[in-house]
Amino acid sequence: MTARFVLTGQAAEFSLRRLTTELQQRGYAATAVDLAEGPLERRHIPDGAGPLVMVTSQHLSGTRRAMAPSLDARPEHYAAPSMLRQRIGADLMVYVPHDLEEPVLACETPALGSFDLYCAPDTDSWWAARRVPTVVTGWVGDFGDAAPFGDQVGLLLLTNLRHALDHGGLDHLRATIPTVLAAGLAVKLPVWSLADPIAAGLAADGVCVLDSHLGASALIRSAPFVVTNGPSSVIAEARRLGHRPLCVVDPTLPSVHRSGLYGAGAVVCADADFHEHVAGAGVQHEAGPPFDVEAFLAAVEEQLASQAR
Repeated sequence: MTARFVLTGQAAEFSLRRLTTELQQRGYAATAVDLAEGPLERRHIPDGAGPLVMVTSQHLSGTRRAMAPSLDARPEHYAAPSMLRQRIGADLMVYVPHDLEEPVLACETPALGSFDLYCAPDTDSWWAARRVPTVVTGWVGDFGDAAPFGDQVGLLLLTNLRHALDHGGLDHLRATIPTVLAAGLAVKLPVWSLADPIAAGLAADGVCVLDSHLGASALIRSAPFVVTNGPSSVIAEARRLGHRPLCVVDPTLPSVHRSGLYGAGAVVCADADFHEHVAGAGVQHEAGPPFDVEAFLAAVEEQLASQAR
């Protein structure tokens, strides 16, 4: 029987929308649920009699803090993947990480044993294979396509939005990266309702704000150079796609976050020095291969078959 899929994650940790579309185009019944917008419920299970596969891109530990503007507003429906699996009665649980920099946090390594399959973004996954069947599928954000964005001089991927929201939102960005915001860059924000006011405010300021549903990797492939405003797996994504990105550091970020940037392979500078460092960023080498949907499906089918034996 043909497998059915429920793909889930939350806010910036939900990177499976395109994979959902790819599965649907191949004839699979597949639904996508962003936990930042609502709970995962049995009504999301596609009709049919085939085995149910739950795919998640969220970190394996509790990350509820990223979903709400305050600790008091955390959604009660948020749960770890193992609990979500029980909620919908999935036959197979697959982890496809959203984070290239730290696909599995050190504290989460034991939780890998609760999964039936880990889809690794690269070959540096020998440690995961000790705990869970592992297949290298590549980065799930990249399907090999490009998304040109006009005559803008580069791409600004706004990261650390949780920090910005906690410190004034749009006003914080205006105060910490004014040079970058005035540089003629196209801005991409994550698909996240809490980011919508920032997008609207930037557009009102005359900034080119892109549709948040455009894939970051597709945009990065098209960009002459890539800019971020702090540490993020976006830096690793840009490097993988051939770039040396430019990171303009938010000086209000905790030093423990800022210090990790200097070994990340990016050009790091202050906002006031932005224009002096543009020449050091840009495309440096060929991009890596796109996500391998066929390898993903073959691994899922193999695990389902092993369960049936």
